[in-house]
Amino acid sequence: MLGEILKGRTDRLMSGLTSRLAGGGVRPGVARVGEIVSACACAACLALGLKAAGLALLVVHVFFDYLDGALKRAGAREPFLDAWGAEKAHAVTDKAAEATIFAGIGFGDWAQWWSVAVALVTSLAATLSGVFSLRLAGVRRETSFFDRTDRMFLLLLSIAANRVQAGLLAIVVINCVIIAERIVKALRR
Repeated sequence: MLGEILKGRTDRLMSGLTSRLAGGGVRPGVARVGEIVSACACAACLALGLKAAGLALLVVHVFFDYLDGALKRAGAREPFLDAWGAEKAHAVTDKAAEATIFAGIGFGDWAQWWSVAVALVTSLAATLSGVFSLRLAGVRRETSFFDRTDRMFLLLLSIAANRVQAGLLAIVVINCVIIAERIVKALRR
């Protein structure tokens, strides 16, 4: 819901930077490294109870996640990956980063472990449903009502408001909506 809106506005705002980076040889893989490093740092801060630092690093993580896609949209290509391989690398990076951040939430006692686990499992299922619906029925991820931006924004707000348990449960609901939506769209084709 927010993803396409934010992506469009941010693309317009950042078009000069992303074009220069892509033209200068910066590849999406560089942004994925930044995404993983910032996710690890965010998780460490959350595990240690450093809320402000964790929130700041979550914003940095979201920026690198955005930059990965923005570089692709600006024409940067992966030298050793075809389009499908780059898509898989992006999905694996996103899931590894989410798992790391969710683990930091669990270790920092921001939420109960069962909710962390359910949020992670449904997030993985949402990604897999997107992969299968694309491969089997040609349903693009961009057609989903919610996306990863919505989940990360919700996580950011829930940490800021000290309502991480409720935020994780809302993420589970969003993930279930995504899964159902993708299955229905794939079955209709």
